[in-house]
Parts: sequence; C-alpha cells; structure tokens
Amino acid sequence: MIDSKKILTLDSCAKAWENIKPPVRPSKQMLAIYEGYIGDYVSSNKDWGILGSTPELRSLGAKYASSVCCLDLKHEHYYSFSTLCRQHPKESFLQCNWLSTGQAEKFNYVLGDGSTSMVSLHQYDDFLNSIHDLLLPGGYAFLRIQIANTNPFGNPSEVVAWHRANHPSQPIFRTSSFYLQILWQDANLGSVNTEIYCRELLALFEAGIITSDEYQELMSSITPYPISYVEQESFEAFCAPLFTILDVRFPNDFACSNLCPVYALQKK
Repeated sequence: MIDSKKILTLDSCAKAWENIKPPVRPSKQMLAIYEGYIGDYVSSNKDWGILGSTPELRSLGAKYASSVCCLDLKHEHYYSFSTLCRQHPKESFLQCNWLSTGQAEKFNYVLGDGSTSMVSLHQYDDFLNSIHDLLLPGGYAFLRIQIANTNPFGNPSEVVAWHRANHPSQPIFRTSSFYLQILWQDANLGSVNTEIYCRELLALFEAGIITSDEYQELMSSITPYPISYVEQESFEAFCAPLFTILDVRFPNDFACSNLCPVYALQKK
C-alpha cells in the first residue's frame, strides 16, 4: 500500500500532468490514431501492457481491453495518474525495466506514448527486444516516437523567431521545445546533451531572446532520463528484424506534430 505521507506529492504530480500540453501529453489526434489502430487491429478480450502510466492510454484500455497492466520502474506515477483516467477493473501495475527481457507476463498489445524518447539511441535494440519479448506471438505494439529527420532551424534564435512569428499566443514549450532539443542531440550520448541544452537556454534568457517565464517553461522539460530523437529511417531499421511495420500515422493538431508519428507494429 502506498505511504499516506506521499499523497500530497502524488496529488501535485497529477495536477501537473493536467497542465501539460502536447507533445508531452497525447493530443486529441494522437488518441484518435491509437483508436484507429485499435479499430483496425485489436480484437476483444485481449490483454494490454502500457509502457508507463499515461492516463489517456489507460482510459483506452478500460474501454477496449480485457485487462491492463502498466509497466514502469516506479509506482508513483501509476498511483498519481489513477485519478485522471478511467481505470479498468482488471488494471494492475508491474515494476519492470523497459530495457530488460524475461518478464513472465505477456500481452497481446503493448502501447507506449513517447516511450522511445526516454531511452538513448544506443539502447534502442534493447528497448525493442524487450517490447518484442513482452508480446505474445503475433502481438501488436502501438508506439508514438519522436523523430529528427531534419531540423529546419540552424540555431535556437531561429526557433524562437519562428515561434514569435507563427505561434505567438501558444506556450513556447508546446511549439518549440522539440526543435530546440534536437539542436543539442549528441551522437556520442545517443540523446540530448541536457548540460548544453540548459546552458544555451540560459544564454537565450540572458540575451533577452526569451522571457523569464519562457525560460522556466523550457527548463521544465529537463528529465532524469535521456531525451532522444531518432531518424525515421533508423527507427524502421531497428524494427525490421523484430516487427512488421503495418502503418504509421501523424497527428496534425499541434505545432511540432510532424515529429511525432505513431507506429503500428506486429511481432514477427
């Protein structure tokens, strides 16, 4: 049972999620894509595994699955986000590492929204092997990834200028954080170099290019896990030995939605 002393912290976490906007939180069109895949590929009375505790995916599971299991290293988000979703009567939590194989539990479907962006590119083989291992024969994975095929911006000032000209009424994090982060994707790390990212954001603020509020907003994207972007061709090459790519669809209801395809994969 969860420690009662953590209730306030978990409540704060849930409230923070409610204020998060796409692309971190699934947009309406992202959810429509998942539902489209469910309509195309999901049979009734099947078991789902969800990478993490994304409340929107859990609500879909409550609607369509025979059981739902949320898989993550820590349980805090699972309990916190339970207040934000429709829970399946047979929903459970399994503490596990997404990069490890050998879990006893197997699923017909595995869903992950942005999960690939939380591992280094150097860990993609392990990550996809783990997803493959979690699936029953012929099972499906629906994964929203973050891609970095090309970045139309050569420096952070160009990103901010584009935001000012095209999306002045929207939060800068929602329109520009992905484009800024991609500028500091480090090939050696296989992920965004957050040390340089933080330093460059501070330089933008000190130069008067972004405001104090915008600086704080962009800094809120810093996480304890890697932030990575993958070239679409590379992702498909990673998938090829393990999965058949059935479909790939893009949302278009937020500024950087062209970087957020949702893949439908079937286990080979």
